[in-house]
Amino acid sequence: MHDMALAASRIAEATAGVTFAAYEKTWLLQSAVERQLGVIGEALARVRQVERGFYDRFADADKIVGLRNIIVHGYDVVDPRVLWSIIAEKLPALMKLVDDMLREAREERL
Repeated sequence: MHDMALAASRIAEATAGVTFAAYEKTWLLQSAVERQLGVIGEALARVRQVERGFYDRFADADKIVGLRNIIVHGYDVVDPRVLWSIIAEKLPALMKLVDDMLREAREERL
């Protein structure tokens, strides 16, 4: 979960103030975003193996893991527009959910 939080915050930081036009033209930024989305997907797949209850709280869990597989294995068909829409529309809610779950996990240990 910590890896997911870190990867999501890295995406948010890297894309803050960036337009889609700039993102689309910057291969280095696209590569960084793809890497961090891959980390999120892999981390979530590992959460599924360890704590199914946490995994099930992600409405799009299977899609997130599937996106990781597309990025890694279908890299030649990754559409920057799709990734940009995920960043804009899904990332903030994902970040909040992960932060909430990390907080809950800390509170349970106390």
